[in-house]
Amino acid sequence: MGEDLIDVGESPQGRHVAIIYVNTPLRVEAFVATPLLADFLARETFEIVVNGNTSAPVEVTPDYVAQVADLSSGTQSVYFTLTSDEILPGYQCLFPLETN
Repeated sequence: MGEDLIDVGESPQGRHVAIIYVNTPLRVEAFVATPLLADFLARETFEIVVNGNTSAPVEVTPDYVAQVADLSSGTQSVYFTLTSDEILPGYQCLFPLETN
């Protein structure tokens, strides 16, 4: 992910024309309760439900786990990558509970 600016060079206003956000692949952050982290990471596959569409789960790829837990919430961030032309930043993504 990154951000870049388009500069018009000798623009009389001296302002940028556009800001371009690079978000391919997208990054999905899951806040996992620290006591459940080992079980969560033991899953064979990882899928998310996007904007409540449970009929079409989307596969994500594990990227990394934050090295430090958030002590105030008792969670640890787990990051995934997602490549999709149809999912935009800001969509609600949820990991469904695994049922055995």
